[in-house]
Amino acid sequence: MTCAQRYVFAIFSSFFVRVSFVLFSLIGMQPSCQAQASDYTTLERVLFVEQCASEQPQRPRQEMLFKCVCVFDQLATTMSYDDLVTLQTAANATSIKGERGRIMRSQGVREQAHHFRRLLGEARAACLLPEPS
Repeated sequence: MTCAQRYVFAIFSSFFVRVSFVLFSLIGMQPSCQAQASDYTTLERVLFVEQCASEQPQRPRQEMLFKCVCVFDQLATTMSYDDLVTLQTAANATSIKGERGRIMRSQGVREQAHHFRRLLGEARAACLLPEPS
């Protein structure tokens, strides 16, 4: 069972979540699908998950938290923290209007933004998280 499948299973079985949490706490283990990269800060993880969950307010919050954590973990296994910051900045900055945004709409930045959106889309699909409406 893949990491994404484990998260989806946990969403639909709150009993499984409680039992798993207790077992992992008692024996001091971490789930194996936790992000491999250790350079991600806790703040970055929380901000990403909160922003992701707020994109779909019509969905149950607990479901969105599980799915958004899964998306973050998928991204963390494919890129370093520095790469995430660079690509996420490029994706967010391409929408800046006017002359200040002109430099951010250069070909290299647009390619970075496209690459980030593609990776984000793949991670969303792996975690069964629909695109925000």
